[in-house]
Amino acid sequence: MRRVVLAVALLAGTAPAWAQGTPPASPVWSPAANRAPAPEAVPGSPRAAVFDFIAAARRADFATAAKYLDLSRLPDAERKEPGAVLARHLKIVIDRNLWIDFDKISDAPEGDLDDGLPTNAEKIGAIPAQGGTVNLILRREDDGTGAQVWRFSSAVVAKIPELYDQFGYGWIGDHVPARLQSARFFNIEAWQWIGLIVLAIVAWIMGRLFASGLARLGLKLAKKTSTPIDDRLADTMRRPARWAASLIIVSVGVRFLDLSVHSESRFDRVLAALTFITFVLVVQAIVEAFVLTARTRLLGEGQTSSAGVLTVMNRIAKVLLACVALIGVLRALGFNVTTLLAGLGVGGIAVALAAQKTLENLFGGLALMADKPVKIGDSCNFGNKTGIVEDIGLRSTRIRTPDRTVISVPNGEFSNAQIENLSNRDRMRFYTKLKLRYETTPDQLRAVLIDLRRLLVGHPKTFQDSEVRLAGFGESALEIEMQCTVATALTKEFGAIREDLLLRAMDILETNGTGLAVPSQVVYLGRDRGVDAEAKGAAEEKVRALREQNKLPFPDFTPQEIAEIADKLDYPASGSSPR
Repeated sequence: MRRVVLAVALLAGTAPAWAQGTPPASPVWSPAANRAPAPEAVPGSPRAAVFDFIAAARRADFATAAKYLDLSRLPDAERKEPGAVLARHLKIVIDRNLWIDFDKISDAPEGDLDDGLPTNAEKIGAIPAQGGTVNLILRREDDGTGAQVWRFSSAVVAKIPELYDQFGYGWIGDHVPARLQSARFFNIEAWQWIGLIVLAIVAWIMGRLFASGLARLGLKLAKKTSTPIDDRLADTMRRPARWAASLIIVSVGVRFLDLSVHSESRFDRVLAALTFITFVLVVQAIVEAFVLTARTRLLGEGQTSSAGVLTVMNRIAKVLLACVALIGVLRALGFNVTTLLAGLGVGGIAVALAAQKTLENLFGGLALMADKPVKIGDSCNFGNKTGIVEDIGLRSTRIRTPDRTVISVPNGEFSNAQIENLSNRDRMRFYTKLKLRYETTPDQLRAVLIDLRRLLVGHPKTFQDSEVRLAGFGESALEIEMQCTVATALTKEFGAIREDLLLRAMDILETNGTGLAVPSQVVYLGRDRGVDAEAKGAAEEKVRALREQNKLPFPDFTPQEIAEIADKLDYPASGSSPR
């Protein structure tokens, strides 16, 4: 019933809008007809005669209205009752075809003497009929008492039955009780008001039935698909479907009520406003379906804050759509919304300037939700800080640092920062630089490189993308770069693997008779071991043997050698506690 009340209220609300708006091409009624005779309507003038005729007809006082018809061709016995019928029929014909502009009708008792018509004739309009255009002519004649009055000419009266057959209300309008023939509100007769109310109720009921059936059909079709969005659409589109079906029924049914052109124009404005509301409801239903689908998915992923932001944004979208609907309805009803839009524009600029930071953080949060560089629970680096994302709110993002403190970063700042998502790593990079003592001989260095490469290739936790190279000659050391990727994304596990690789690298240096250098001046004392001569000789002998066999693995191991070495080391290292 709320739809029915809204439709009737909107119809009633068109009166002031019509007074301010532009009339349609062929409106039927002048607002002056609702009031007492205007001061400029001089008694005895054509303007006063037409005004009095229409005012009496609107009151359903057709006997009085018949006094403004030239019934001289009718028998005396038919001048009262048939005269009233003819007055009503003429009023209906005028209502459905002609806009009467009283300002254009002469208010001089003698009429307009410069219109090219006889001095006792005045034309107030023309009605396009099937048999040709019928001019509505008033003639000034003696009323039998010596007074001169203006009446619709006998030729016009003779055409009334023919015109009414073409433009009349039909059987229903001719057989309604006389008390339902008055037209006091918006030039719509009482029986037509009853018809409009009944039509609105029927449209409301039929709209609900249609929407329910359409929703059931939509849900059946949606169940055949794997996406959840169509299920949401089938549910959220119920209300727009009810409105659309009701509007179609009303727009079709109102044509059978034979409203006047002016009333029909008003009703078309109402239908246009309701159609715009229906369009906004369709947009809102689509937005809500997508929001609900995304919110359900976020809640399933545990992102309650993002889901809350979506809820807030959905409410903001509803408010914006309501504003659009209000402007569209006012425009459809004939109001000038230019000033309103200008005021909203200026107000929007003022609000945007005042809430610049708030809006920046709001849109920053939306950007984080849309781009998803991180989600709740991810570890990340941003700026010079590291932490785990605990919450992405409407204004800020909260991150717990390694010191177990929580920092709140405004979304505008966070979304503009360079964010490194550590939790999305599929593997971690191991890199180190070994600095060997300059006492290391070339063959010793070759032996170290061979063993380090074997280490990285043979370790079960490294990928076959390792690289060990002599990188350069530093100020106080020979620099060797070791790098590879480790098969883990967990920081703690990576630390253990890195530790194992470094310890094994130290073992390799010691086995080959060399050691790490330090960037300092070294004074060798007698007790300083220096380079282990025996280990040095063994390393040089190993390289010499490989050289003689043409098996030095430089610059790299062959694929066959890599296959023989890969994953041959024990990890954890021998002697470690069992896990």
